Amino acid sequence: MKPRSEAPQYADRFLLGHAEAPEWEKAAEQCLQQIGYVPPEASLGFLYTTDSHAGLLPRILDHFREETGIRDWVGTVGMGICASGREYHETGAMSVMIGSFPEDAYRVLPALTDPTLPGLAALEPWLARSTAHVAVVHGDPRNAATPEIVQALARRLPGGHLVGGLSASRDEAP
Repeated sequence: MKPRSEAPQYADRFLLGHAEAPEWEKAAEQCLQQIGYVPPEASLGFLYTTDSHAGLLPRILDHFREETGIRDWVGTVGMGICASGREYHETGAMSVMIGSFPEDAYRVLPALTDPTLPGLAALEPWLARSTAHVAVVHGDPRNAATPEIVQALARRLPGGHLVGGLSASRDEAP
């Protein structure tokens, strides 16, 4: 076991912003103000919105890519979201977290819609040389195969961990 001083310090690599506003632009600006300076090594963003912003998620995502310079983003929508001791429900809100990781430390998985996981084929070389895996998984409740997909992914990442949950929306669930 490595001494704590040699362990990667990922906790100080995250920046967080969250806000409530009926207009996504206002919520996004408040999130960016809370985040402040985005370092050039920032490489991965997490974006969660309440379902009132679900139909606008592509625009919101483009906005955060442009404002932060971060290409890789993951996330989903929920009827409610949580962030730093706050819960947002029945209102327009978003939570944004930005992390800095070495280029080879992560991959964004493609949408997996089939339990045979054909979308993982391109990642096989990276998966084979990686020693530990944590997958942040957002399941689609409209896909009847979601439980099988999650089970297949857990088998494909032995020794790894899956975290996340189901998207939840009264309308779209991007």
